[in-house]
Amino acid sequence: MSAYSLFLKASLLFSWAALLYWSAAALLRLARAPAERRALPAALAAAAAVLLLSSFMPARGGYDNEHEFTMLSTDLLFSEFRHTAAFKEVAPLVTDSAAVLLGEKDLRAVLWKNRAVAAAALPLLYAALRLAGAGPAAALAAQGLLGFNFLFLLNASAFSSTASNIFIVLASLLMLAVSSGSRISPAGLAARASVSVLLVLTSRYEFLPPLGAAWCWLLFRRRAELTAPAPALTLAAGALVAALWAAHISGLPSPGLRPSAFTPFANAAYHLGTMNLGVFLSPLPGGPAAALFFGVCAAVLAGRAARRGGPAGHAAAWLCLWAFFFAAVYVRQDEYPLHFMRHQLYFLVPFALLAAGGFASLPGGRGSAALLAAVLPVYAALNYRAARSFDGELRTSDRELALLAGAEADWPADAGFVYPGYGDGRRAPLLRRFFPAYREGCGPSPARALKYVSPADSVFSGRYGGILPSYARRTAGDIPWKSAVFDHAFYTTGPGEMKDPVRVEAGFFEPSGPAGEALLAYLDGRCRLRGRDFAGAASSFLDAAVKGGGRREVELASVALALAGEAAAARRTAASLGRALPEELAGALAALEKGRGAEALRLLSVMEEAAPDPFFRLTEEAALFTEPPPAAPPGE
Repeated sequence: MSAYSLFLKASLLFSWAALLYWSAAALLRLARAPAERRALPAALAAAAAVLLLSSFMPARGGYDNEHEFTMLSTDLLFSEFRHTAAFKEVAPLVTDSAAVLLGEKDLRAVLWKNRAVAAAALPLLYAALRLAGAGPAAALAAQGLLGFNFLFLLNASAFSSTASNIFIVLASLLMLAVSSGSRISPAGLAARASVSVLLVLTSRYEFLPPLGAAWCWLLFRRRAELTAPAPALTLAAGALVAALWAAHISGLPSPGLRPSAFTPFANAAYHLGTMNLGVFLSPLPGGPAAALFFGVCAAVLAGRAARRGGPAGHAAAWLCLWAFFFAAVYVRQDEYPLHFMRHQLYFLVPFALLAAGGFASLPGGRGSAALLAAVLPVYAALNYRAARSFDGELRTSDRELALLAGAEADWPADAGFVYPGYGDGRRAPLLRRFFPAYREGCGPSPARALKYVSPADSVFSGRYGGILPSYARRTAGDIPWKSAVFDHAFYTTGPGEMKDPVRVEAGFFEPSGPAGEALLAYLDGRCRLRGRDFAGAASSFLDAAVKGGGRREVELASVALALAGEAAAARRTAASLGRALPEELAGALAALEKGRGAEALRLLSVMEEAAPDPFFRLTEEAALFTEPPPAAPPGE
């Protein structure tokens, strides 16, 4: 790992540590205020209630297009930087890595971390509004509107990065509120601005324009103080690191943020009305309800701003522009229920702040507190009922992740996984991260194998690499250890996935019967090949081909024999395929016969790119072709 990639990763770790420290300090300082004797405990109790309610929600992936598998298979601390930077939402990977590390590689730890992080974000919103001048009732109203919303509960109970993204956004709002006062030094202001901008950029960068504009305004107001060396250098360093990260994530796609048509009001009616208020207020129409409620809040807030002017007017204009911006960039493209539930939750954030502004404009005192005490439990109950109404709306990816989490909890100590499928290149890294592997490195290994069968390998057409060998599929001889059979529910937007609700299976199976024996023979051949036992490898590969493999095993056997120097046997083995040899294989065998290993490797690479092995590539064993065998120890 290069020093450059280590520097970028360290910048995220430092930013997270600073944000957590500053957030905790702000909450502790707020707690010392006499006015918070009852209000802050109420905010914490409401957050605990959200955590409790979210724990009753079934686990979901929370993404589409298999992004949840990409995220769960990526370790920010130890993955190659090219894999880390290939995921747009990099900052939340810090919390996943921490959960996996502290939870001893438990997949369920990621889920519980997300529930806890989502609940912990809510008191930060309360504190931000209180420090910004809102009363306790208004701050609690905004926290309740966001936290008890069914979209918040569903997203909290997902494996996605949504919970961490929400935490970053609400913590950044808290940093804005803290920094708007005069108690923060110029260097502290510059540091908070730099950290907030970096984490928002590397989480959900559509929040950057509204939050970045607020930071620019704060920095502009204190521009004279920021010319000192410490704050100037801090801002310059923050801008440099943000630019370096932006260069990596700028070219990555962002589904749901493609405003091909400028329809902000229709988008707002859809995300806020149809997909939010219209769900928990059903059968009332969501669009008119959203327009009425938030229209009244905006009007009341605008009236208050007109009376007071100054900061109140600036805040009202900022919130309205933020809401309009989100309405312009968040498009309507759901193809199934809860498809973009994370986007609809993000969309709610500025409207929750608008609602707080409207609530703050009501007459204060016990009247607003009584109104909140009467309305909030009803709101929470309606949203909890709405959230539970989606219990049956689980996609195939949701069910697969739930099975993996359950399997890990009950995993036998003497078993290791084998995954001979393709899984779009995402299943094998995830399994390696959370499960012990069987003969993965051909060294010490668990005693028995449990083969993983993913529904992804049966519902995608034209999978990379083509048809799987028979032992990679569930066969009649396989003994189920933990499995689930269900109707497929599509979860990607591309043309490659089957959309029909066909019956699929996911699970772990003990290989048995001819196909199971073929899989174990194949694994034995792979390890023998790596150990330069070429004759033994050829024997194992041919055994696998006879018992249930196919063309690939015969090709491997012929290459192993050629590496052993048995050119004639290699040609006879290759000829047993029964049809003309691939041009690249014939050329590779001829090159090995002449001792030109590098040329053979190049030809095999071309062949493998056209039809790669699901979990073993000869080109990854380049030393077999280009380096002499290691010298035997003295005396042998």
